[in-house]
Amino acid sequence: MRRISFGKIISYLLFFGGIFFSVYLLVDWWEQRNITAPSDASNAASLAVIPVDAKVVKWQERPTYGQYFANLRAPKIDLAIPVRSLPIKHDKTKEDAIHRIGAGHNSSGALPGETGNCYISAHNDTQVKGFMNLGSLVTGDKISIECKRYTFIYEVEWHKVVDKAEGHWQTERLSRPILRLQTCYPLGYSFRTSQRYIVQCKLIGRYNNGKK
Repeated sequence: MRRISFGKIISYLLFFGGIFFSVYLLVDWWEQRNITAPSDASNAASLAVIPVDAKVVKWQERPTYGQYFANLRAPKIDLAIPVRSLPIKHDKTKEDAIHRIGAGHNSSGALPGETGNCYISAHNDTQVKGFMNLGSLVTGDKISIECKRYTFIYEVEWHKVVDKAEGHWQTERLSRPILRLQTCYPLGYSFRTSQRYIVQCKLIGRYNNGKK
């Protein structure tokens, strides 16, 4: 029986690993292409925004763990970051994997546009910039979340620093459609901290992306 050298095994692994990674990037690009709203999406003032009314959006299907389902944008701080679904049960390893490549949505809470607490978190250090400039947002600034069918427009209400142990900010039940953004505090630190920076925003409208 012919024996395969260790070098050839490594070559095969690298070859097939490269193919797998290329396919992964292609699928991710295709998903982003189908989710991203029109190029002027971040300029909400120039679009026909549908005011928030009694017809609350209700998602028919919830994203699964790791699924890329939205883009979050804040033009003032030049923020554009993909949003993926976090695991329902707390799993630090899985959560870190999501946060290394973008923002994570608390899958047990409200989804964008729904009534309740839509909670999205991201890192803010120098390697994964994410929410690094979140502290520059002030009351009245606009944030958009672009999903496949709708783009939801939120307006900043307040921001505050809280202790990490105060987990109720993430699980709190709310009667309004609210977006909460969270990152570690102090901002820009690359190590674990005991505080969190939270920005709360209210839903003010949405517009149709023209996709079903």
